Amino acid sequence: MGRSRCSSGNDLSELIGLIYESISSDAGFQPFLDALVQVLDCRGAFIAMKPMEEPVLAASWVSNISMSVVGYYSDTLNVSGSEGTQLQTSPGVSEIVVAASEVEPRHACFFGVQCRRGQESFQSRELAVIEVLLSHVERAVAIHVKLSEHVSRGENGLKRLTEKFGFTSAEAQIASQLMAGKSLSDIASMSRRSRETVKYHLRNMFRKTDTCRQVELVSLLARH
Repeated sequence: MGRSRCSSGNDLSELIGLIYESISSDAGFQPFLDALVQVLDCRGAFIAMKPMEEPVLAASWVSNISMSVVGYYSDTLNVSGSEGTQLQTSPGVSEIVVAASEVEPRHACFFGVQCRRGQESFQSRELAVIEVLLSHVERAVAIHVKLSEHVSRGENGLKRLTEKFGFTSAEAQIASQLMAGKSLSDIASMSRRSRETVKYHLRNMFRKTDTCRQVELVSLLARH
C-alpha cells in the first residue's frame, strides 16, 4: 500500500490520537487529515459537518481535495444513523470512499478519503484502516459539535461546572476555556498564570473527574 505505512500499529494509534486532539485544537481536524494523507499515501481527505435541518455546511476541513467535491457529497449522500455506518465508494479516475452518518446532536458527519493518483481503487487493508478511523471521527465530531454549541449559547458554564464536579472557581474557568478549544499555553497567557500553575489545576481536575488525560476530561465535560 504505497509506503505500506498503515500496517503499523503505531501509525494507527497516532492517527487516532490526532482525531481526539482535534476536538480542542484551533486547527480543528486539519492536522489529522494531513497526517492521514501521508500515512495512507492517498490523494486527499476531508471531514465536514452540517445540522440535519440546514442545507449549508457548519464546518469543513480538507487536505488536497476541492471544496466542490465536499459540497457534492454533503448534498447528495443519504445520512444514516451512526450505528453500522458503511463506507460508500465512488469510482472514477481515482476512487473516493465517503461515510455519511448522523451524530448527536442532530448533525450530519461526512468523512471522505480519495485514492492516490494512479490507483483505481483502495486495497482491502487500506479500507480496514479507514473503517477503524471512522468510528473515532464520528465520536470526535459529535463532541466537537457539543462543545461548539456550549460556546455559542453562552451558557454560564462556570457555575455549572463548579456545582457538578466540585471545581474551584479557577478550575471551572480553566475547564470552560478547555471546552472552548484553548490550549494550556493560551489559558496561562489569558489568565496571567504560569503554565505550571495551569497544569497543577488540571491535575486537580483529573482527580475530581476520575480522568487522566486532557481529551478524556474535555469529552466528559462535553457530556454534562
